[in-house]
Amino acid sequence: MSELSLIVGQTAVGSLTFDEIDPPPDGAVSSADPSLVTITLDADHVTWTCVGAAVTLAPVAVTFAGTSAPPDVGPAVVPPMMVTVTAAPVAEHGDFNPSAAVIS
Repeated sequence: MSELSLIVGQTAVGSLTFDEIDPPPDGAVSSADPSLVTITLDADHVTWTCVGAAVTLAPVAVTFAGTSAPPDVGPAVVPPMMVTVTAAPVAEHGDFNPSAAVIS
């Protein structure tokens, strides 16, 4: 199983790897919760794009489905990728705190 960590609004682009030269021609990807994590598969059936749409309370599973390319037969076996999306870090706030200044 693969793991990916994103900050809300970040996009990750990667590629699937298979043990045959050609990827499954009918491959498709999906997200268990598209309101939190979206994923698309390019026309090459290898390049994927994943976007962290909202903060996740638990990892969201992203899966692949497709039929093996010859000479293999049957469904392609690709373990899910678990995606975690966190909030963007908030800038630190400060103050000069003049009430504690030593005046001489």
